[in-house]
Amino acid sequence: YREAHFCAYYAFSFDIIPCNYLRIYGLYSQNEIQSSTELKSDLDYSYPDSLGIQLGVEATIPCNFGGYFNTYLEGIYTTPFHYLKQTHNNSLSRVRTDIDGYGGIASWIGTPFGPDTLGAELGLGYNNYTKIRSQLKYLFVAHGTNSFGLFSKKSEDEQYELYYPSVIYLNDNSKACETIPMARTYALTNTVQYTNRITLINEYQFLKNFKGEIETSYIFVFNNHAKKSTFAHGFECNLGFRYEMF
Repeated sequence: YREAHFCAYYAFSFDIIPCNYLRIYGLYSQNEIQSSTELKSDLDYSYPDSLGIQLGVEATIPCNFGGYFNTYLEGIYTTPFHYLKQTHNNSLSRVRTDIDGYGGIASWIGTPFGPDTLGAELGLGYNNYTKIRSQLKYLFVAHGTNSFGLFSKKSEDEQYELYYPSVIYLNDNSKACETIPMARTYALTNTVQYTNRITLINEYQFLKNFKGEIETSYIFVFNNHAKKSTFAHGFECNLGFRYEMF
């Protein structure tokens, strides 16, 4: 593929407190971007830009009756080929099989949402420092098809992994009309999965060194596993206790 077995990763983050009780933070990352001077042939146009952006704002509001309210809004976007290179071994991921037998679930080096993603999370909580902590969160994530089973796409003789636009082009030069739009787009690809999660967390301190926490979540998904009109949902509950000896 005219590439060594490596994947470059560049990132920088910032964290700003412009005034009391307000925090603004963000992260930018990229694998590669084709500059205008590099775009001279169909092959050049078949190399995708791969980047990701995360932005958030958090506010902490003290209360007259004690404790404080905390609220935040965080968003994330990754291009369809962020973390991805010409082969699975070159890409920033590891693949596993899910508990229900669905294969091709990737664990990404970077955001856990992986490539081809647009999402946001909103949270509101209260903490009175001593006894009670409570938080309500809502997460929305849209996943393009590149987030699902991408590494299983291979040539007929299984010699090549045919998911990366430049590899598809090198395998068949007549497919430039397919590989160039595939590489140049910044939109989520094909059938988009829409994941929604509502989470409530409550923590109570029974004693000075003993506390308990319960976390409940309801998740509902449209176009599950990038399959149109497929709906899935589930409920999760976690209960835990912590005792501190020192």
